[in-house]
Amino acid sequence: MPTPQPTTRAAPFIDFTLAEEGEAIGTVRQFSDHLNLPESQVLPCLHCHGEEAIVLRDGPAAAPVLIVAAGGMEALRGCADSAASHP
Repeated sequence: MPTPQPTTRAAPFIDFTLAEEGEAIGTVRQFSDHLNLPESQVLPCLHCHGEEAIVLRDGPAAAPVLIVAAGGMEALRGCADSAASHP
Protein backbone atom coordinates (compact mmCIF):
# COMPACT_ATOMS: atom_id res chain seq x y z
CA MET A 1 0.00 0.00 0.00
CA PRO A 2 1.52 3.36 -1.00
CA THR A 3 2.29 5.88 1.70
CA PRO A 4 0.24 9.07 1.36
CA GLN A 5 2.38 12.07 0.58
CA PRO A 6 1.65 15.35 2.28
CA THR A 7 0.40 17.97 -0.10
CA THR A 8 1.53 21.52 0.00
CA ARG A 9 -0.58 24.14 -1.56
CA ALA A 10 0.72 27.58 -2.38
CA ALA A 11 -1.45 30.51 -1.44
CA PRO A 12 -3.53 31.60 -4.41
CA PHE A 13 -2.22 34.61 -6.31
CA ILE A 14 -4.71 37.43 -5.93
CA ASP A 15 -4.37 40.11 -8.54
CA PHE A 16 -5.74 43.62 -8.64
CA THR A 17 -8.93 44.36 -10.60
CA LEU A 18 -8.70 46.03 -14.00
CA ALA A 19 -11.79 47.87 -15.27
CA GLU A 20 -12.93 48.27 -18.87
CA GLU A 21 -11.57 51.81 -19.14
CA GLY A 22 -8.16 50.75 -17.83
CA GLU A 23 -8.62 51.85 -14.24
CA ALA A 24 -7.26 49.47 -11.64
CA ILE A 25 -7.91 48.83 -7.96
CA GLY A 26 -5.99 46.65 -5.54
CA THR A 27 -3.56 46.75 -2.66
CA VAL A 28 -0.15 48.28 -3.15
CA ARG A 29 1.27 44.77 -2.68
CA GLN A 30 -0.92 43.37 -5.47
CA PHE A 31 0.35 46.03 -7.88
CA SER A 32 3.89 45.37 -6.69
CA ASP A 33 3.60 41.61 -7.14
CA HIS A 34 1.87 41.83 -10.52
CA LEU A 35 4.34 44.33 -11.97
CA ASN A 36 7.42 42.97 -10.20
CA LEU A 37 8.03 46.45 -8.79
CA PRO A 38 9.07 46.93 -5.15
CA GLU A 39 6.21 48.11 -2.95
CA SER A 40 8.28 51.10 -1.90
CA GLN A 41 8.38 52.29 -5.52
CA VAL A 42 4.69 52.05 -6.43
CA LEU A 43 3.47 55.36 -5.00
CA PRO A 44 6.66 57.34 -5.81
CA CYS A 45 6.38 56.13 -9.41
CA LEU A 46 2.86 57.50 -9.70
CA HIS A 47 3.87 60.81 -8.12
CA CYS A 48 6.97 61.10 -10.33
CA HIS A 49 4.86 60.71 -13.46
CA GLY A 50 2.24 63.18 -12.28
CA GLU A 51 -0.46 60.51 -12.07
CA GLU A 52 -3.18 60.87 -9.51
CA ALA A 53 -4.03 57.92 -7.35
CA ILE A 54 -6.41 57.37 -4.49
CA VAL A 55 -5.05 55.51 -1.49
CA LEU A 56 -7.54 54.12 1.01
CA ARG A 57 -6.52 52.70 4.37
CA ASP A 58 -8.93 51.16 6.88
CA GLY A 59 -6.87 51.72 9.99
CA PRO A 60 -3.16 51.96 10.69
CA ALA A 61 -2.47 48.23 10.27
CA ALA A 62 -4.58 47.75 7.14
CA ALA A 63 -3.01 47.22 3.74
CA PRO A 64 -3.43 50.36 1.65
CA VAL A 65 -5.82 49.98 -1.28
CA LEU A 66 -4.80 51.86 -4.39
CA ILE A 67 -7.07 53.12 -7.18
CA VAL A 68 -5.34 54.34 -10.35
CA ALA A 69 -6.54 55.56 -13.73
CA ALA A 70 -5.36 54.04 -17.01
CA GLY A 71 -2.51 56.58 -17.19
CA GLY A 72 -1.32 55.43 -13.78
CA MET A 73 -1.16 51.85 -14.99
CA GLU A 74 0.96 52.95 -17.94
CA ALA A 75 3.29 54.82 -15.56
CA LEU A 76 3.60 51.79 -13.28
CA ARG A 77 4.38 49.51 -16.23
CA GLY A 78 7.04 51.98 -17.37
CA CYS A 79 8.61 52.07 -13.90
CA ALA A 80 8.55 48.27 -13.73
CA ASP A 81 10.21 48.00 -17.16
CA SER A 82 12.84 50.52 -16.10
CA ALA A 83 13.52 48.70 -12.83
CA ALA A 84 13.83 45.38 -14.68
CA SER A 85 16.38 46.80 -17.10
CA HIS A 86 18.46 48.36 -14.28
CA PRO A 87 18.65 45.75 -11.53
